[in-house]
Amino acid sequence: MRFVVALATLATIIVIGCNTTDPTPTTVPTPTTPPVQPTRQGSVTNDGIGQFTRFTNAAKTFSISYPDDWELLLSQMEAMDESLRELMEDSPATARILFFAAELEDGIIQHSARVTLDALQRELTVDQYAEGVLRLFKDQFPEVSTVSRSIVPIGNHSGHLVEMEGDLASFGGEGRFRNLILMTTSPGLAAGWNVTCSMLLPVEDSIASACERIVGEFVLLP
Repeated sequence: MRFVVALATLATIIVIGCNTTDPTPTTVPTPTTPPVQPTRQGSVTNDGIGQFTRFTNAAKTFSISYPDDWELLLSQMEAMDESLRELMEDSPATARILFFAAELEDGIIQHSARVTLDALQRELTVDQYAEGVLRLFKDQFPEVSTVSRSIVPIGNHSGHLVEMEGDLASFGGEGRFRNLILMTTSPGLAAGWNVTCSMLLPVEDSIASACERIVGEFVLLP
């Protein structure tokens, strides 16, 4: 469970701490695809391409794909370790993890993907938000290195895509990790989004490609 908790801790850290109490976007568009399997947090459909499943959250604010053989763990929170539940549901109040899926081996998370929504004190540009997140992260964990950084399109919007590597000992775990982190904001709203795919190193090419697809197919719904 130490690696699980380390990933959850990492997820809660790569956000900007703010005082806004309700980060949930208010726009609720009509879903374009009927749900096949309802869950507590949203709906799941199979896209039939490359054995990936599409998740849309209940508020219809975002959509993301993940591999069919990964488990959607957010819907199983009640059965998971209490310390992990506290990390993911109760801290910090301004950051909400809305999606969490993972590849498990003997019940232990090997690789995972998550979507975190962060309430901001004011509306920020994508550049301002990304700079703030990375500055806070590097201040707290200077030993984690940035491998690459680029600006990528997200529909009609844009985001900052950052690849990082580091030692899980910084988060109470063992081994090394690689993260793909997509950071963006909701236009017209004081809300920031972190889409993170975490890989336990060494990683197979198939997992690295899956993470690229997970992050690359994240969509903010209109």
